[in-house]
Amino acid sequence: MDLALVTFILLPGLMVPGFRMAAARRHELHRSVQTALFGTMTVAVLVLEADIRLQGGSKAMLGGSGFAYAAALKGLLLVHVAIAFATWIAWAALVFLSRRRFRATLPGSFGKAHRTWGRRVWFGVIATASTGTLLYVGAFVL
Repeated sequence: MDLALVTFILLPGLMVPGFRMAAARRHELHRSVQTALFGTMTVAVLVLEADIRLQGGSKAMLGGSGFAYAAALKGLLLVHVAIAFATWIAWAALVFLSRRRFRATLPGSFGKAHRTWGRRVWFGVIATASTGTLLYVGAFVL
């Protein structure tokens, strides 16, 4: 669980060099870095989900917290899952579409949409990391 949290906290900052690679027209390296980060994040989510399931689910994990059943923590969990799921779907779609549309001449017709969705994904990753950190603190620290 702690390793997944660290991964998610570091992820937004690790994405920035990839953006700079694209700005410097190093598109193949940008593609490789962003795809590797997406893969790393996906594995971290799977490990986290397995850990949660093995510990009896989110309700069991949150049971140790004095704030475990507070409405705010439950609401935060729902918001976190919604943001995380939407971000993963958007990032997966962006990776898939970008790989299909990657051309020798870049940026191509997909460039503006790619940048727009890349920013949205980045903000989603930041929001996911932020809400996940708040959940961790609420469930395991307080």
